[in-house]
Amino acid sequence: MEDLGLWEPRLEQWKREVKKVLDYIHTKPNILGNDVTYDLNWVIICGHGFGGCTALAVCHEETIWAHYCIMLDPWLFCLYWEIIDNGFRIEKPLLSVSSSEYHENVPGFDSMDSLNQLFENCQGEEDRNLLMRETGHLF
Repeated sequence: MEDLGLWEPRLEQWKREVKKVLDYIHTKPNILGNDVTYDLNWVIICGHGFGGCTALAVCHEETIWAHYCIMLDPWLFCLYWEIIDNGFRIEKPLLSVSSSEYHENVPGFDSMDSLNQLFENCQGEEDRNLLMRETGHLF
């Protein structure tokens, strides 16, 4: 869990995969058929745990097709130093929903500090950092 060299390549791979999906749905907007309607101007990138970190990273880099970011118990290990040292931020609405037991049990870095610092960096009107009481990571 604490080997950045192991996790950074995984983050890069997941970002590429999400971006390929975004590219694909924008080139084939009726991919789900005519019975399903959706608005590609309101794309929400959402992830849980490491997926929350991936959603944040994609929204940070994807300037056209990702419009909102939702993180559920985000594991921000790969972005920790960027958030703490460099003021990492995104210019899109950001929502984080965390369980009360998760961040205090994450090894290797101060998980809650990184999450709080991220919201301090962003400070958007629509940004929300919520903590759900009496819950755990798999709730």
